[in-house]
Amino acid sequence: MDKHLPVHVLVNPASQSGAGLKIWEKVRERLRAEGVQPEVHMSDAQHSLFVLAEQVTAAGEELTLLMLGGDGSMNEVLCGIKDPDKVILGYIPTGSSNDFARAIGQNSVDSALETIIHSEKPVQRDLGELTYLDPETGKEKKRYFNVSAGLGFDAAACEAANRSSFKKLFNRLHLGKIIYLFAAVRLILTSRLNPFEIEWTEQDPQTGQSRKQLLKLDRTLFAVCMNHGYEGGGFLFCPDADAGDGKLDLCAAYDISRLRFLQMFPLAYDGSHVGHKGVEIRQASSFTLRTAVPCWFHVDGEVPGKTACMTANVLPGKLKMWN
Repeated sequence: MDKHLPVHVLVNPASQSGAGLKIWEKVRERLRAEGVQPEVHMSDAQHSLFVLAEQVTAAGEELTLLMLGGDGSMNEVLCGIKDPDKVILGYIPTGSSNDFARAIGQNSVDSALETIIHSEKPVQRDLGELTYLDPETGKEKKRYFNVSAGLGFDAAACEAANRSSFKKLFNRLHLGKIIYLFAAVRLILTSRLNPFEIEWTEQDPQTGQSRKQLLKLDRTLFAVCMNHGYEGGGFLFCPDADAGDGKLDLCAAYDISRLRFLQMFPLAYDGSHVGHKGVEIRQASSFTLRTAVPCWFHVDGEVPGKTACMTANVLPGKLKMWN
């Protein structure tokens, strides 16, 4: 970490059901031992991580921004940063899912912190950008995503898990993913299956010319565009997803009986669902997903609402990180 740059820390004290503050105290002592005296910003009801990130980066100066939280907190920070080219981000996982941390191999606070402190050069990673149609206003909106953006079942599972009255209790017991699993199983059995259209541009390897591809899927459960391989607390939906290849990976499940999908669902923990009938895997720099009926959609596990059309693009090397 470049100690010549100003260092700001964003802390979500409510992460891990209130343990975020204690974790920060531990991190602060380690930073002090390295001679780092950061400016600290705590999120609360009036100052979300989005607002704090916006305020900290408003001047447009180059700085290091360390954040403590989960995948949702990371998404808030990314969406609040005014100019990602001016910011080097350090991520310390304190959430319940931590799919991003899992993807980059930083599964503990200590390992992430040591990597940040001893990094000599920032790593550049791809960032996702989602454009979606707001069904209420009919206007387009944009939002960054780091891990994934999905439409259908996986977003509905996130929405159900986020509003579960048991979420705080299970997170406190470090069993947060069980809430997602319960919601997922229920939705597999009850979700409406809708026709999806998936459009992307593909380059001919022989001629080098680009051509549009359109895939029409009946009885589709979900489609997700992934920058990293994991989502939902450890499901490896896209094993080949690489945030350094300038592409997004798509996974869609369609035309599978509910019982069959329920049997296949556990296979996604190690990626062995790939290749099975009814599982579509694609790779491109951009995907547009359309449905006849608005469905829940998510960005990094956060659910803004429902939409019938969204486009996910990759922004190559847009995110600079110390880890």
